[in-house]
Amino acid sequence: MARVQIAINHEKCPTPINCHRCIEVCPQCVYKMHLVKIEKGKEMPEDAWELAMWFPDQCAGCLECIRVCPEGALTLIAPCERECPAHVDIPSMISLIKANMEEEALALHRNRNPFVETCARACPHLCDVTCERKRIDGKPVNVRSLKRYMAEVAKNSSAKPLMKENPKNADKKVAVIGAGPSGLSCAYFLRRIGYPVTVFDKADKPGGIITSMIPLYRLPEEAVKRDIDFILSTGIELKLNCEVGKDISLNELRKEGYKAFYIAIGAQSPTPLGIEGEDLDGVIQAWDLLKDFRKGIEPKLGKKVSVIGGGNAAIDAARTAFRFGSDVTIIYRRDREEMPAIQDEIEEAEKEGIKFLFLARPLKIVGESGKVKKLICGKMEIKGYDLN
Repeated sequence: MARVQIAINHEKCPTPINCHRCIEVCPQCVYKMHLVKIEKGKEMPEDAWELAMWFPDQCAGCLECIRVCPEGALTLIAPCERECPAHVDIPSMISLIKANMEEEALALHRNRNPFVETCARACPHLCDVTCERKRIDGKPVNVRSLKRYMAEVAKNSSAKPLMKENPKNADKKVAVIGAGPSGLSCAYFLRRIGYPVTVFDKADKPGGIITSMIPLYRLPEEAVKRDIDFILSTGIELKLNCEVGKDISLNELRKEGYKAFYIAIGAQSPTPLGIEGEDLDGVIQAWDLLKDFRKGIEPKLGKKVSVIGGGNAAIDAARTAFRFGSDVTIIYRRDREEMPAIQDEIEEAEKEGIKFLFLARPLKIVGESGKVKKLICGKMEIKGYDLN
């Protein structure tokens, strides 16, 4: 089947659809959400019309539905845009860059995701997975590099976000709790449609994980600052060093006139391994190591460091430890292909000299006089998938 996805404009084609033309021309006799089958001549169930897109698993790619729609309510979605979590219009962005219209491309990106410079350096670029260019020579378009170029060329742009002030929203104050990427993005999109928004955070600077944990060699502070300054330029009020629930309660915020709350406090606690010895001196959570590194605090590391895990935090921790002169090995219970970390970061770690031990599961941390002495692992095998 075709790698096609169709977006639906509900304003142009309200629930339920009336003309049935898209259904009648579909060679698969299906237009569905959640795999709901639509038989010819029957009206699409309302619960099948709630999502914003039709998925491609049974689409033949003929696009007849788009051609026959009298309201122009259907739009073709490129595979890269479909895979992007923010659904950035990547083909249009690339076309604008090609035409030397970097400011317009930047505005297009910010219409869906305001963290342009951040994502140009730290995005997992899922758009690569379904890039159609791979059919030519196996290599996807390097969207992240194009994005970085676009942001660099247009970084001094004075362009402001498109605001749609709405009198109906102007008196509905919203409190966003947490000034990380989620909280700031929420505040940005709410502010653009006229809501007065205040963001609260217990930290002394906004950004959450991107300003407190991701190492500077991956994500320069000035790049993040430009993204955050642009977001705040919409008129968002920012209150730092203020912990909701401690310095001020939700009830107090309600008394101040806040009508809605968005909780974006992040994952505050690391997940323990659940093995013997993880409370020994010398066992450090990646979370703590990375936060200290960003604060300029030198970690107490041994000559040999084992990093357990295969995600981005594990790679960042390993590369950070390596910069302090440690001999670093990443231990992961599956093989390389299963590592959830960004592939580019894994490759960079390998180039730096970090070693990898795959199919190894930590069983026990052995100590001596309260300090780590060695790590005992069990050998794993790939035999299909389980719930873990």
